[in-house]
Amino acid sequence: MPKIALFVGGELEWFTTDFDYFVGVDRACLRLLELGLPLDLAVGDFDSVSRSELEMIQSAAKDCMIAPAEKDDTDTELALKIIFQLYPEAEVTISVLLVAELIICYQIYFWSAILN
Repeated sequence: MPKIALFVGGELEWFTTDFDYFVGVDRACLRLLELGLPLDLAVGDFDSVSRSELEMIQSAAKDCMIAPAEKDDTDTELALKIIFQLYPEAEVTISVLLVAELIICYQIYFWSAILN
């Protein structure tokens, strides 16, 4: 079971590097890069970064999935869906700042666990 770190915001002081994959969502990708952490997958509409920052993210990320700004899912939901499509048995640790996004993420994780 791969251990995946999903960073969507918040602080990284408690974050360890004991993960198989690091996934950044939107602007959080820049924070991972600033801290020298790997960026295996970048996901989002990237509406909160400049063009030059997006180019930096794209060149640093092993894989980058850019979503349209107008979509049904939040960037975090999209990242979780992609993670579970790629790694159905994944153990995902989420660093999150927004409580509403955490609730949505938990619901996706919960249903993914039930369906698998």
